[in-house]
Amino acid sequence: MNGWKFIFALWGLLVGVDLAGQALNDYQWHRYRDSADIFRLQKNTDSAIQYYTLAIEFIPEDSINTDSYIQILTQTANLLYLNKSQYTKAESFYQLARGIIEKKYGKENDTFAANANLLGQVYYYLRQFDKAEKLYTEAKQTWERLHTKKSKEYAGSCNALGILYNDNGEFEKAEAQHLEARAIREQLFTKENGAYAQSCNNLAAIYWNLGQYELAEPLALEAKEIRGRVAGIPKTAYAISCVNLANIYRDMGKYQQAEPLYIEARKVREEFFTKNHDEYALSCTILGDLYFFMKQFDKAETLYVEAKEIRQKISSGKSYFYAQSCSDLAQLYRETGNYDKAESLALEAAAIWNGGGSAVAGDVAINNNSLGALYFATYKYDKAEQFFLQARDMWKKSLGEDHPFYTSNSLSLAKVYWDKNEIEKANDLYVRAFESQNKQAGKIFTFTTEEEKQSYLSNITGAGDEYQSFYFKKLDHGNNGQPYLISLLKRNQILSSSLQLRQLIYTKGDTSLSNKYNRWISLKKQMAALYSRGDEGLNDHLKAITDIAAILEKDLVRSSTAFKKTQQQTTSWKAIQEQLKPSEAAVEFITFNYFNGREFTDSVLYAALVLRQGYAEPAYIPLFEKKQLDNQLTKKGINPGETVNLVYSSNTLFKLVWQPLEKYLSGISKIYFAPSGDLHRVSIAGIRTNQNQFVGDKYQLVQLLTTASITDTNNEELSNETKVILYGDVKYNADTLALRKATLVYTIDSTITRSITGDFIDEEGRGFFDVLPNSGPEVDAIANAADEKGFSVVRYKGVEANEESVKSLSGTSSPLLLHITTHGFFYPDPVRTNRYANEVTGKVFKRSDNPLFRSGLIMAGAENAWGGKPVKGVDDGILTAYEISNMYFPKAKLVTLSACETALGDIKGSEGVYGLQRAFKMAGVENLVMSLWKVPDTEAAEFMQLFYKNMFESKAIDKAFYKAQSLMRDKYRDEPYKWAAWILVK
Repeated sequence: MNGWKFIFALWGLLVGVDLAGQALNDYQWHRYRDSADIFRLQKNTDSAIQYYTLAIEFIPEDSINTDSYIQILTQTANLLYLNKSQYTKAESFYQLARGIIEKKYGKENDTFAANANLLGQVYYYLRQFDKAEKLYTEAKQTWERLHTKKSKEYAGSCNALGILYNDNGEFEKAEAQHLEARAIREQLFTKENGAYAQSCNNLAAIYWNLGQYELAEPLALEAKEIRGRVAGIPKTAYAISCVNLANIYRDMGKYQQAEPLYIEARKVREEFFTKNHDEYALSCTILGDLYFFMKQFDKAETLYVEAKEIRQKISSGKSYFYAQSCSDLAQLYRETGNYDKAESLALEAAAIWNGGGSAVAGDVAINNNSLGALYFATYKYDKAEQFFLQARDMWKKSLGEDHPFYTSNSLSLAKVYWDKNEIEKANDLYVRAFESQNKQAGKIFTFTTEEEKQSYLSNITGAGDEYQSFYFKKLDHGNNGQPYLISLLKRNQILSSSLQLRQLIYTKGDTSLSNKYNRWISLKKQMAALYSRGDEGLNDHLKAITDIAAILEKDLVRSSTAFKKTQQQTTSWKAIQEQLKPSEAAVEFITFNYFNGREFTDSVLYAALVLRQGYAEPAYIPLFEKKQLDNQLTKKGINPGETVNLVYSSNTLFKLVWQPLEKYLSGISKIYFAPSGDLHRVSIAGIRTNQNQFVGDKYQLVQLLTTASITDTNNEELSNETKVILYGDVKYNADTLALRKATLVYTIDSTITRSITGDFIDEEGRGFFDVLPNSGPEVDAIANAADEKGFSVVRYKGVEANEESVKSLSGTSSPLLLHITTHGFFYPDPVRTNRYANEVTGKVFKRSDNPLFRSGLIMAGAENAWGGKPVKGVDDGILTAYEISNMYFPKAKLVTLSACETALGDIKGSEGVYGLQRAFKMAGVENLVMSLWKVPDTEAAEFMQLFYKNMFESKAIDKAFYKAQSLMRDKYRDEPYKWAAWILVK
């Protein structure tokens, strides 16, 4: 006992000594905690962590179960997790706090539930999804008991679980959680709240993962708008919305819209987290991804390397995110030919993710697909197939066969089988990939603007040339007409979509939809007016109107349920074949950049697909390379007439374009054909077969935008109810008073053609257009022929032939025949040609990057605006293709543009000619008569009088056109420039 007393006494002595030390320690840990709090509020993260750690070290034994200690542990963990991305260290502090909370308060309290939620987030970032799910569920159930299912706390746990399930590929479960959270938050806070915006954002992320962009985009936009406008929402939340919206835009091919959003998010994260954080590194990664897709590999590499270095510093090169950086760089180095480095990094990523289960399955699939591409690039086809198939299986299970990832994998695997000469396997994959891409495009078209559709087709679904190259090289017969189907579905997708929407709006009788459409058209008219003024000071105003118009256009597209159904409709070549008579054939020309099985070459090839009754499949006929056609079309004479005659003087074009088809056309007298590429610039009827014969002598040729329109049974004949509206004798130099009073003034010059040949400035500083001497007589002759047959005729001449009068015809309910005799213009792309840099006259129309502004018709008073002196209070008299595209002629049987080069425009892949041709087709016109080159005024008038005389007698448009061209061809057989320019486009 004495011994024990001694020990006790000694202990008492020591305690006595410690009493002073304890007071000192008590003072010290409080001081450290207070300093840490100050540093935390000052966002000095490193100092805050240092002093919290000291507080933990010096806290006495009797204070370790206090709320203060719980708070210190939690704040330390928060800083390590949120500010430093040090998840493992954060976990230990959260776990310590968790034990103290449970011991002191039990599990049925907000503090314990909040700790479970935070600890779950740490395990989420550590990709330990099972642990995370358990903790999130624990918090959710606790908050349900404490606050019911209608509480913000419960909704928060739903949100956390939704994010987890989304990353784990459990999309149905994720959607259910986020929908529940959003409903609760909307009821609690209304939509003007950060929590509601968070739910919208996270739902958008699910739909983005599923490739359902039509659902993702509006939710992402709503979240971003709320987070950018409502006070009190952290900028970091806004940055997340920027990223999610940019992800959607990137995968829709809208790279220019995605880039500034990624850059903005990266800047916000740098300011909030500094550069030594996973969130900033993530912004580097996703911006790098964008540049990778844009093939700006130097920019991508800089960002990928920066992200990798940050992640290596944070995790010593062992984390999930570090592996992600390795995988990203592996793809980049594969694309740039650094195969050894690419393989090393991809395998390093695979080793880190090994055993990670479903938490890393998506990344493993991407990495496997990348390895497959690497081994394909290095001719290791068996290994390439192995890794592609592994990725394919994972994506099939998690994302389904219609997801873009799966489709892209199909294309990659098809190339493997192509090079292994396993043609049936390759063909099957190409067919599946095409069907999937077409289905996805149909979905995209149900909610996007025309501009967005163009971005999607050019950046995302660019595999059409690869498909056609495969059939050209490996399967030019026995292909079940797949090349024809590809052409039918790819050709004029955007144009067809736009026409379908307008037709539905006009025929459905939906007042709300019509009003919305009219507001959109009104905005586009404002855009055209502002653009034509060429005032750079109006750029901001123009951009604002353009943005509003785009939003309204998307709303229009979304609002029409019937329109969405039409996007899933397709035309097969068999349906076309059923419409053909024994003496008729369809010829679908195709153009494609040649892909040799491994890469695209510099060759652009042309082929033809011929279809007629009795064929088991369309005949596939290889034709020529683009450069061969270019050599013919670039011949130059001393004047326009000689140039045309040079091109059509020999049978070289025949040998290139038509002779290979002849053996398939025996017994055929009528041919429906759809040109492609530069064949849009060729008069097929004017192709000389020998010294005295032309293709047009042998066949009645009917030019179409696509042979799919053969199935359209519209009546091609005119009725006496058709109104004939004629424009001619246009007064180009009308001044303000003349325009307003509609004074007629005429001058005659017998040497003029119907094109803008050499713009110049007159003495008063205005642009000048020559009067067309035969324009008035041409119009009068057509009017007289129409009168004789009982048609109703309206003539617009002189100053009355103004732009306003043409626009007033839009939307008319009566059948219409519109004939315009005037100057036409088309200017090539200024970026490609580097022309018009210093031009003064018409500069706005020459320099535009929009081809619909570089093409148009000259109406009354146009000289004023063309010379830079527009007349206030009236239209400028320059009727651009853009303005025409905003009009609608639902019952227009025929529009004839008796002007030069009206069939020209920018040729945009499968969408055809962007110019007046496209504009009038967008406006709903059934038949168009246009010219390919400059036609002399006298012969132009002669052709038109013949055409209309025939048409008013027979009332059949195509037959009248064919007969008129035949008569002109017989009269001017050695001068094709006088008759072959005219084409009828149905």
